[in-house]
Amino acid sequence: MKKLLGLCLVLGLIGCVSNQTTSTPNIIKNEFDGSKAITFKPSNIVCTYSNCPNFGFSWNSKMKDVIGVTIVTPNQIKYVHEISFNIDGDISSFSTKDIGTIQLMRKSEYSSQTILVPVKVLEKTKNAKVVKVQISGPSFVQDGSLMRKDGGKVVAFRNLIQLLNQIEQ
Repeated sequence: MKKLLGLCLVLGLIGCVSNQTTSTPNIIKNEFDGSKAITFKPSNIVCTYSNCPNFGFSWNSKMKDVIGVTIVTPNQIKYVHEISFNIDGDISSFSTKDIGTIQLMRKSEYSSQTILVPVKVLEKTKNAKVVKVQISGPSFVQDGSLMRKDGGKVVAFRNLIQLLNQIEQ
């Protein structure tokens, strides 16, 4: 019985540390005007807090010069006012005036905010050695990274790179 329990535990841990490369994008072609939208669901970033935010990315051919960065703060209600990217030491900040979405449910609560960031800024991440992020609001500042300490790219970062490659086509 102990061996069976140990095997189940090991298999469960292997499943938790699987190396997912990217999420599958949702690609929609509008029949009305032929416009195209690409969306990647929010995925974890690296941070030192217990509740790291998730970053998702979206692009619409009607607004070719910007990417919507959706910040989801799980198990927290936060008004995210600004996102900053530190790309190899070059810091760029972007803010919104919208309040965003707050979702209260019986078992989970979260808030989300989408902030528009120029494609030209995010293109710099493709060859970057360091990509740090910071989100802030009226009562908090939270730092994170799109790269692990060993230099590996987290799923959110790989999703961003895949989106940038798709919109170049």
